Amino acid sequence: MKRLPALLALVVVLVLVLMLGTAGMVSADTITFDDGVNLTPDPLSLPTYLPPGGSPIASVTNMTWDGGDYTEGHLYCSNFVYDSAIYFTDPKTYVHSFQLNGMPTLEVAGMVDDVVPGPLTIEAFNAAGVSVWSYTVPSLGDYYDLQDSESWLTVDVNTAGVSSIIFYSPNPIDWETYPITGIDPNGPAFYASIDDLVITAAPIPASVWLMVSGLVGLVGLRRKFTC
Repeated sequence: MKRLPALLALVVVLVLVLMLGTAGMVSADTITFDDGVNLTPDPLSLPTYLPPGGSPIASVTNMTWDGGDYTEGHLYCSNFVYDSAIYFTDPKTYVHSFQLNGMPTLEVAGMVDDVVPGPLTIEAFNAAGVSVWSYTVPSLGDYYDLQDSESWLTVDVNTAGVSSIIFYSPNPIDWETYPITGIDPNGPAFYASIDDLVITAAPIPASVWLMVSGLVGLVGLRRKFTC
């Protein structure tokens, strides 16, 4: 049996490495937000979610962590003035889906007056700040039980190249009234809980596979003219 040319051996190794890498990257990752919470020293402060090391999530803004013995971890939008956002470590993340609930925590369960059921507009952006997906949830009024898996609404995204997801506040502050009274005339502060975010890291670009195909072709030509 003839020994494989050095170039062919290199190509074989490269193909194997890329195949193994791709196999690991195409598997979906479900982010449950069950870890990475940073409990602030001030007991009156809301616990902020800090992604653990190596997390696909780089950071979040205007989102509070909730979890404990009674419920698994999740995030909820807790600032009625500003929008909430999730930023990904990989700016080309493929987002499959996530789940929404209208209740922020069990402590306020039943206090519907403190919760905005919707509509809730959500938008995904790429690294250039261009919108790549958007959806408006008419209402979360039927999704108020945090402990019941059937009471979470699954939102399908199925979009590639996502750098961030923005959850627009359905209850923005009235800036004409607020500076005078100091009271938000719109009332409620909470507007959604987020959990089970399913994503996949960006796959290997097609250009890499074209390069591999070209190398294989060159090896084939070399063997043809040297035999």
